[in-house]
Amino acid sequence: MFMSDHGKEIDFPRGTIDPETRNFTDVRDGRGTTPWLKSLRSKRAFDALKSAALARTPHAETSAVIERLPTFVKAAPLELPEHCTGEDALIATASNCLEQLSANEDCALAGIDPEGVHQMRVALSRLDAALALYAPLIPRAQLEKRQRLIKSVAQTLGPARDWDVFISDMLDPVASNMPNDPDLKLLRTVALRRRMAAYRALRQTVRSQAYRDMWQDAVAWLTDREWRQQPISEKSVQLMTDVRSFSESVLDKAHRKLLKRGKGFAVLDTRERHKLRIRIKKVRYAAEFFLPLYRVERGETYLRALRAMQDDLGRLNDVESARVLIDGLETGDVDQGRRIARAGGLVVGWHRHAAALREEQLVRHWRKLKQAEPFWR
Repeated sequence: MFMSDHGKEIDFPRGTIDPETRNFTDVRDGRGTTPWLKSLRSKRAFDALKSAALARTPHAETSAVIERLPTFVKAAPLELPEHCTGEDALIATASNCLEQLSANEDCALAGIDPEGVHQMRVALSRLDAALALYAPLIPRAQLEKRQRLIKSVAQTLGPARDWDVFISDMLDPVASNMPNDPDLKLLRTVALRRRMAAYRALRQTVRSQAYRDMWQDAVAWLTDREWRQQPISEKSVQLMTDVRSFSESVLDKAHRKLLKRGKGFAVLDTRERHKLRIRIKKVRYAAEFFLPLYRVERGETYLRALRAMQDDLGRLNDVESARVLIDGLETGDVDQGRRIARAGGLVVGWHRHAAALREEQLVRHWRKLKQAEPFWR
């Protein structure tokens, strides 16, 4: 399909493919910038990310950060122009995720607002999801290297976020209704210590050379478009052509997997609902990434249904996560252990009862998601 019978270069919308070397060469202007990428508004942000990554240094001490009272930042709207190529869409999407990650570092380091570390984790999760979407078009070794780096950082941020959620969303609502319970007070004291330890590990990671290396690797990979170092195939050539047809096939496949995973939703157990939550999150990210290519108003209806289900299932997952955190608390004191177990039972039981009361709403939200019209068709 991509070979010329006469050994001539094969024309593509933004460059050419040499049939002998099977390398793609893009069309560049006098300054060496792809004209198509110049039309992306995120190009300016991408250049800023590149400069920041190359000059990146460990963060200042926490006290200096706190003085500035940093706030969290959600992901900026992603913009993809009409007829955007696959690789331009990949660059814009990954850059958007890196912008979100960078914008929340100071807030996470300060440890004042839990949203800081949450938004950093969301940024890493979005970046990992973006790479997974384009996995069929990227050499496996390149993909796995970046995913390993992302996973290593995300694992360090995880405990800080887990303890934030446990204290604010799980423990505090119960304690506010039982303010004089000494065991709940003990549990909160121990949980706060664990949270402090988790944030110390987070700060060590964000200030580390390994974190800086992850940044520089990601930006260099995007800048050099390293994925071009592969043979031309029916899959890889989609990086050089209009991304819309690729997005349609990706979203179709993701939607089908989602419906299959949620079949018989009302009788799914906790484990199966956890798997469904992960699937919904992946579909949501994919839909958000490609939404700029379609009519936004149609896409928002579909996304609202996804978000409602993700929120519902997220609360169920928080209960199971709380149980795991409580089971892992060891103080070395038998009496304290007994009291913590009792308080933990109160917390988990309270929220499991609340989840049972929301079951009807959960089933209704799933029904709405099944009926939501895919906006890309």
